[in-house]
Amino acid sequence: MASQCKSRSRITFTFQLLSTLVLGAGWIMLHIWMHGGAPLREWDVTENDIDGMADFGQRVMSYANTHWLYAWKLVWPMQLCHDWSMKCIPHVTSMLDVRNLRSVALYLVMSAAVALSLRMNSRRTILGLSLLIFPFLPAAQIAFPIGAILAERVLLLPSLGLCMLVGCGLSVMQGGSKSCVPRLVRLLVWVVVILWVFWGIHHSWWRCWDWYSERELFLSGIKVCPDGVKSLNNLAVLMLNKEEAASAGKLLDRALAVHENYSTAVYNRALAYLITGDHSSARKMFERALMLYPNDNKARVYLAHILLLLRQPIKHHPVEKEVDSGKFLTLAEHHIDGVGFRAYCFQTM
Repeated sequence: MASQCKSRSRITFTFQLLSTLVLGAGWIMLHIWMHGGAPLREWDVTENDIDGMADFGQRVMSYANTHWLYAWKLVWPMQLCHDWSMKCIPHVTSMLDVRNLRSVALYLVMSAAVALSLRMNSRRTILGLSLLIFPFLPAAQIAFPIGAILAERVLLLPSLGLCMLVGCGLSVMQGGSKSCVPRLVRLLVWVVVILWVFWGIHHSWWRCWDWYSERELFLSGIKVCPDGVKSLNNLAVLMLNKEEAASAGKLLDRALAVHENYSTAVYNRALAYLITGDHSSARKMFERALMLYPNDNKARVYLAHILLLLRQPIKHHPVEKEVDSGKFLTLAEHHIDGVGFRAYCFQTM
């Protein structure tokens, strides 16, 4: 009688699990079908440089490497960074790259864990694996690319799944008097788990201080990824003042050395030149910024400012049409006399 109830319970549970998977897959397919005619966003190289790789195999291997990095940071969250942008994670371009072994090992372990949990028919284990896997899938770059190579924030729910699996494993290991695990081994496992938990608490405490201010956050990001163009640019923005403009310019030069067409960094480099009084270099950078992003009205405003300072005519210059529209009256907030500037522009046209 007990075996029949157990068998019926297993059948019911299996049916519920399969129904959930089928309904979930159907919902995703319906969502994709409804948006089938909409083009996917093309991510900038600073947001997702793997998506821009021409070779499909290299893209797959590079994405697989990020999966392993996600798993490793879930277990051992060291070297954290708020933005893993361009050049932070080297691409995998060869089948002989040893990093492929890590990816394959991860997939084998996860497949074995799923198969074992289904065989055990343990709801707690399956729930833990579900929390570990399913919330991560949208960020896995499988169905479509996203604008983040490694987004640590998506590990929140998977971390709950990991904790559930660790708890289930400890529960099975204890097993009372029926446990087949030697007592010494159980003791060592408990010591490791307790040290792991306290280390996580300690590291979380210090990581909170990295988020205390934007400056500290960007500095911590540069320590982990020295060539992170976004971190370099964002830190430089905080330093765009008379005292730190020269240092900001050096940070922006580093960012542009990695990605020379990063329009935001070009624009901010021009601002750094303007603050330090190098108007000639600022003019060249603002013109370059407009070549990269022609609709940048702020760059047009500052370029017109510099042309005024250099006493150069604006007629036939790219900013001429903006002068006609009167948009440059807003230059007053940049310490320029808007009325005098407009009069000067009309005199030179």
